[in-house]
Amino acid sequence: MADTATSEQSIVEALATRVMDSRHFGAHQGRNGKRSGLLRSLVEVYGKHELLQERLRTVGPGPRHDLKVHLENCFLKDRSLWGDPEQRTLVLNPGSGLELGKISDTILDPVTRFWFHQAAHAGLSAGHSSQTRPAQSREDARAWVTFSEPLFFYSQRLNTYIRSLDLDYDHEEEIEKREADLQKRLCEGYAAKLRDSNCTEEQIEDFMKILAPVPVRHYVPAGDAYAASTVRKWFRDNQESLDLPVPLRKESRRISGAELPLHNLIVISSRTTNKEAMFVIEMANRDLAESTTEHQRLAAELVPSGLRFDGRLLPDIQGRHGAEQTHVLVTNWVTSHGKAYSLIASNHSRAVGEVARLIQLGLVDPIQEKIRERTLPSGKTAVKEKFIPARVQIAFDLSIPYNEVIADPPRLVPGFPIYYS
Repeated sequence: MADTATSEQSIVEALATRVMDSRHFGAHQGRNGKRSGLLRSLVEVYGKHELLQERLRTVGPGPRHDLKVHLENCFLKDRSLWGDPEQRTLVLNPGSGLELGKISDTILDPVTRFWFHQAAHAGLSAGHSSQTRPAQSREDARAWVTFSEPLFFYSQRLNTYIRSLDLDYDHEEEIEKREADLQKRLCEGYAAKLRDSNCTEEQIEDFMKILAPVPVRHYVPAGDAYAASTVRKWFRDNQESLDLPVPLRKESRRISGAELPLHNLIVISSRTTNKEAMFVIEMANRDLAESTTEHQRLAAELVPSGLRFDGRLLPDIQGRHGAEQTHVLVTNWVTSHGKAYSLIASNHSRAVGEVARLIQLGLVDPIQEKIRERTLPSGKTAVKEKFIPARVQIAFDLSIPYNEVIADPPRLVPGFPIYYS
């Protein structure tokens, strides 16, 4: 019990020191110096109930309330205090005094909770306290919001653009250098489908001459573009209050494989072949394979035909008038190397946009409850604590009519969220 108390005392002292260094505590001017003195005096008697009560009685309600408010403000707005793996805070309880709390009891906004680990791992401006993370420039720690410009083909004779959902190209080499190969792949794919429809070889050859496809990139899927702008808007809205750098928007084809491990990533993916999405999944599975937890790989995976989960396939269902059922898989992941990844993935672009909107409306709360054993003055007891999970998957399904602007609201798939240690 004494060792536990000593350990807890040292945690409180370290947190208090960092709080007093925070610009949100304002401890260095006039009356604010008294605030620092009050915090130090309460830290000195932490865990000593009678001394603590005596010290609180000597302090008026005004200074106590002032300290309580500024402690909450520090942990709400100072991202340099968000790096504690146990997500601990300092809380002033009017009845019992200074206590260790949880950041989830301070950050109540579901949107901030969702982006908590992205924000916690983003760069800090010069002079801002950052004792819990490795030294790095603000620009180096600026997240990338990535998306794909899908491959289209232009047919001059038909005066139309064609998008094949079976074919994409995300390589760094410009498409002009691969034009012949891409044309061949498209035509071979169409030829196979036309044969299945009992077209003759002569008919297929004539159609291909008329088609004469030229690979181009002129469009970004509406859902992907909406999701990317919606995500960046939250960071822009909190840029000043949280000292938060806005993620840089990057097209998939402009990112090399060597750059991916260097940045925090927010990946918007409307197909399973997106290379950033594949990278995030690979990193998550690598972490799990090297761990001793119950999961050795991700329990849920987006595949071209739907969502694979718990050993079974939840299929995407395409109807005559739209997607009768399509799935979106959201993965938040902090790697063992301290990079934060967020992946919003689906086989349907509008579905990605709908779930991004749901997140930004505060309707997706990733909070995790754990039963922990805590040592209290009365002895050890089991308590329920809330955490903002560093590793979680959340899946949704929804239907999207072709001819309607608004899709049906996404629904949480039973069995989710899935939490990983």
